[in-house]
Amino acid sequence: MIEIKHARTTFTVRPENGQAVHDALARLAKGKGPKLPKPKGNPKYDSGKREYPVFYPGMETGEYLNKYHELNEKKMLSGLSFTFANRPAPMLDPSYPEVTVEPAAWTAHAMRKNVDGKADYLWTRCYAHGRPILFESEAAALESARQACDDPAHGLYDPQAKEATQ
Repeated sequence: MIEIKHARTTFTVRPENGQAVHDALARLAKGKGPKLPKPKGNPKYDSGKREYPVFYPGMETGEYLNKYHELNEKKMLSGLSFTFANRPAPMLDPSYPEVTVEPAAWTAHAMRKNVDGKADYLWTRCYAHGRPILFESEAAALESARQACDDPAHGLYDPQAKEATQ
């Protein structure tokens, strides 16, 4: 391996690539290397130099955007106007959730009986390699658990369907 030092960088290259890397670094040092493209867009508008208003509890979105526009209108590319729905912001009400998430998969479970007929441990319907079988609906998982409980050879009772955790 060959080490080539350029500025503050050390390159370790194979001997067959050494000359090509050396020539490329020499072109870069002379300023004949590849040129970086100039950034596109309006150079007068720098997004990093925006000002943001202070948000306080109870402030509506429209108020915040109007204050933002007032602070930054000289920096904006053109006069922007905002339109808002004339309705109050939704309040968080635990009895009426804004978003409901349905589980993607369900697993089938039942309690296994021990020799005395008492509950021993939770049985999960699994593949041969130990991963649980996933069902698309709670009803399908519950039906599979019921079928397993109906088989007297398994010694299962109390069929259940649970959300699959991944």
